[in-house]
Amino acid sequence: MAFGRTVKIDKKASYRIKEGFELKEVVGRTVVVYMGDDSEFNGIIRLNEEGVFVWKQLVNGAGVDQIAAAMEQEYDADIKVLIEDVTEVLTSLLRENVIEAC
Repeated sequence: MAFGRTVKIDKKASYRIKEGFELKEVVGRTVVVYMGDDSEFNGIIRLNEEGVFVWKQLVNGAGVDQIAAAMEQEYDADIKVLIEDVTEVLTSLLRENVIEAC
């Protein structure tokens, strides 16, 4: 299992969702599940509204600044805070081996 491994987000890189991971609605909650047959991922990840927004940006590949700028258009928040939040979400997804640099 990848949980706890040390990872670092390259703020200049773009990231995308690895093949086999899907966003699903389960009992009123949005979760990420692995639908493939060969992954270190074991479990589900619950996403809040902002996490879903980030996920949708990652479908075609996006970087920290690009995602934060898109969120700034959608939400009334400070860009510096958004960059920190996006970096945190991407770090978690990278640690869990759900996303990859592209």
